[in-house]
Amino acid sequence: MALSCLKYGKSFCVLDPLVEKMLAAIRDLEPVPAADIVVPVPVSRTGLWRRGFNQSAVLAEPLGRLVGAPVERTVLSRKGARSQVGLGRVERTRNARSSFGPGRTIARVKGKRVLLFDDVFTTGATVRTCAGILKSYGASVSVLTLARRAPENMEHLIVDNPVRGEDL
Repeated sequence: MALSCLKYGKSFCVLDPLVEKMLAAIRDLEPVPAADIVVPVPVSRTGLWRRGFNQSAVLAEPLGRLVGAPVERTVLSRKGARSQVGLGRVERTRNARSSFGPGRTIARVKGKRVLLFDDVFTTGATVRTCAGILKSYGASVSVLTLARRAPENMEHLIVDNPVRGEDL
Protein backbone atom coordinates (compact mmCIF):
# COMPACT_ATOMS: atom_id res chain seq x y z
CA MET A 1 0.00 0.00 0.00
CA ALA A 2 2.81 2.43 0.85
CA LEU A 3 4.45 1.86 -2.52
CA SER A 4 1.15 2.58 -4.28
CA CYS A 5 0.86 5.81 -2.28
CA LEU A 6 4.33 6.87 -3.43
CA LYS A 7 3.89 5.74 -7.02
CA TYR A 8 0.39 6.99 -7.73
CA GLY A 9 -0.30 9.49 -4.95
CA LYS A 10 3.11 11.19 -4.86
CA SER A 11 3.14 10.66 -1.08
CA PHE A 12 6.82 11.14 -0.40
CA CYS A 13 6.17 10.80 3.33
CA VAL A 14 6.23 7.01 2.82
CA LEU A 15 9.61 7.07 1.05
CA ASP A 16 11.84 6.85 4.15
CA PRO A 17 9.96 3.88 5.68
CA LEU A 18 9.99 2.09 2.31
CA VAL A 19 13.72 2.66 1.94
CA GLU A 20 14.38 1.46 5.51
CA LYS A 21 12.44 -1.78 4.91
CA MET A 22 14.08 -2.31 1.54
CA LEU A 23 17.62 -1.81 2.85
CA ALA A 24 16.98 -4.04 5.89
CA ALA A 25 15.72 -6.83 3.62
CA ILE A 26 18.71 -6.47 1.29
CA ARG A 27 21.18 -6.55 4.19
CA ASP A 28 19.60 -9.88 5.20
CA LEU A 29 20.38 -11.44 1.81
CA GLU A 30 23.23 -13.92 1.80
CA PRO A 31 25.24 -12.56 0.09
CA VAL A 32 24.23 -9.00 -0.66
CA PRO A 33 24.41 -8.82 -4.47
CA ALA A 34 27.68 -7.42 -5.79
CA ALA A 35 27.32 -4.75 -8.45
CA ASP A 36 29.38 -2.38 -10.51
CA ILE A 37 26.27 -0.49 -11.67
CA VAL A 38 22.68 -0.22 -10.44
CA VAL A 39 20.14 0.22 -13.24
CA PRO A 40 16.56 1.23 -12.40
CA VAL A 41 13.81 0.17 -14.79
CA PRO A 42 12.87 3.30 -16.76
CA VAL A 43 9.41 4.80 -17.05
CA SER A 44 7.96 6.23 -20.24
CA ARG A 45 8.17 9.94 -20.96
CA THR A 46 4.41 10.10 -20.48
CA GLY A 47 4.68 8.34 -17.10
CA LEU A 48 7.53 10.59 -16.06
CA TRP A 49 5.59 13.69 -17.09
CA ARG A 50 2.40 12.48 -15.36
CA ARG A 51 4.08 11.29 -12.15
CA GLY A 52 6.97 13.74 -12.08
CA PHE A 53 9.53 11.10 -11.08
CA ASN A 54 10.65 7.54 -11.71
CA GLN A 55 9.90 5.66 -8.50
CA SER A 56 12.37 2.88 -9.37
CA ALA A 57 15.15 5.43 -9.87
CA VAL A 58 14.30 7.23 -6.61
CA LEU A 59 14.41 3.93 -4.70
CA ALA A 60 17.57 2.78 -6.52
CA GLU A 61 19.64 5.67 -5.14
CA PRO A 62 19.87 4.32 -1.55
CA LEU A 63 20.37 0.83 -2.98
CA GLY A 64 23.35 2.09 -4.97
CA ARG A 65 24.83 3.63 -1.83
CA LEU A 66 24.34 0.34 0.05
CA VAL A 67 26.13 -1.77 -2.56
CA GLY A 68 28.69 0.94 -3.40
CA ALA A 69 27.72 1.28 -7.05
CA PRO A 70 26.59 4.24 -9.14
CA VAL A 71 22.99 4.40 -10.32
CA GLU A 72 22.85 4.69 -14.11
CA ARG A 73 19.44 5.99 -15.25
CA THR A 74 20.15 6.10 -19.00
CA VAL A 75 21.37 2.56 -19.63
CA LEU A 76 17.86 1.41 -20.58
CA SER A 77 15.14 3.35 -22.34
CA ARG A 78 11.39 3.11 -22.33
CA LYS A 79 10.13 3.26 -25.89
CA GLY A 80 6.43 2.76 -25.38
CA ALA A 81 3.92 4.59 -23.27
CA ARG A 82 1.52 1.72 -22.58
CA SER A 83 1.49 0.80 -18.91
CA GLN A 84 1.69 -2.79 -17.70
CA VAL A 85 -1.13 -2.13 -15.20
CA GLY A 86 -4.21 -4.20 -15.97
CA LEU A 87 -2.51 -6.45 -18.53
CA GLY A 88 -2.44 -10.24 -18.24
CA ARG A 89 0.72 -12.35 -18.34
CA VAL A 90 0.87 -12.77 -22.13
CA GLU A 91 0.00 -9.12 -22.78
CA ARG A 92 2.61 -7.98 -20.25
CA THR A 93 5.31 -10.01 -21.98
CA ARG A 94 4.37 -8.66 -25.41
CA ASN A 95 4.14 -5.09 -24.10
CA ALA A 96 7.47 -5.29 -22.26
CA ARG A 97 9.28 -6.60 -25.34
CA SER A 98 8.04 -3.66 -27.39
CA SER A 99 8.45 -1.04 -24.66
CA PHE A 100 12.05 -1.34 -23.47
CA GLY A 101 15.31 -0.92 -25.32
CA PRO A 102 18.94 0.04 -24.88
CA GLY A 103 19.53 3.58 -23.66
CA ARG A 104 22.16 6.07 -24.69
CA THR A 105 24.71 4.79 -22.13
CA ILE A 106 24.15 1.05 -22.70
CA ALA A 107 27.84 0.57 -23.60
CA ARG A 108 28.72 1.13 -19.94
CA VAL A 109 27.39 -2.32 -18.98
CA LYS A 110 29.83 -4.38 -21.06
CA GLY A 111 31.71 -6.70 -18.71
CA LYS A 112 29.99 -5.22 -15.64
CA ARG A 113 27.90 -6.73 -12.85
CA VAL A 114 24.58 -4.96 -13.15
CA LEU A 115 21.98 -4.85 -10.41
CA LEU A 116 18.66 -4.24 -12.17
CA PHE A 117 16.08 -2.67 -9.86
CA ASP A 118 12.32 -2.44 -10.32
CA ASP A 119 9.77 -1.29 -7.79
CA VAL A 120 7.23 -4.12 -8.30
CA PHE A 121 7.51 -7.68 -9.57
CA THR A 122 4.20 -8.82 -11.02
CA THR A 123 4.77 -11.47 -13.71
CA GLY A 124 8.47 -10.84 -14.30
CA ALA A 125 7.94 -9.67 -17.89
CA THR A 126 9.56 -6.28 -17.32
CA VAL A 127 12.67 -7.53 -15.52
CA ARG A 128 13.11 -10.47 -17.93
CA THR A 129 12.99 -8.10 -20.90
CA CYS A 130 15.34 -5.54 -19.31
CA ALA A 131 17.76 -8.22 -18.09
CA GLY A 132 17.84 -9.71 -21.59
CA ILE A 133 18.80 -6.34 -23.07
CA LEU A 134 21.56 -5.87 -20.50
CA LYS A 135 22.90 -9.39 -21.06
CA SER A 136 22.92 -8.89 -24.83
CA TYR A 137 25.31 -5.97 -24.23
CA GLY A 138 27.71 -8.10 -22.18
CA ALA A 139 26.52 -7.55 -18.60
CA SER A 140 25.97 -10.11 -15.90
CA VAL A 141 22.64 -9.26 -14.28
CA SER A 142 21.06 -9.67 -10.85
CA VAL A 143 17.56 -8.40 -10.16
CA LEU A 144 16.09 -6.88 -7.02
CA THR A 145 12.58 -5.54 -6.51
CA LEU A 146 10.97 -3.80 -3.58
CA ALA A 147 7.59 -5.49 -3.76
CA ARG A 148 5.83 -8.37 -5.38
CA ARG A 149 2.18 -8.56 -6.30
CA ALA A 150 0.34 -10.76 -3.81
CA PRO A 151 -1.20 -13.63 -5.81
CA GLU A 152 -4.37 -13.73 -3.72
CA ASN A 153 -5.15 -10.08 -4.39
CA MET A 154 -4.23 -8.73 -7.81
CA GLU A 155 -4.19 -5.09 -6.70
CA HIS A 156 -2.51 -5.44 -3.30
CA LEU A 157 1.22 -4.82 -3.14
CA ILE A 158 3.27 -6.13 -0.26
CA VAL A 159 6.71 -5.17 0.94
CA ASP A 160 8.53 -8.44 0.62
CA ASN A 161 12.03 -9.73 0.49
CA PRO A 162 13.52 -8.48 -2.77
CA VAL A 163 13.43 -10.86 -5.70
CA ARG A 164 16.85 -11.99 -6.83
CA GLY A 165 17.79 -12.67 -10.43
CA GLU A 166 18.14 -16.42 -9.95
CA ASP A 167 14.55 -16.56 -8.64
CA LEU A 168 13.17 -15.53 -12.05
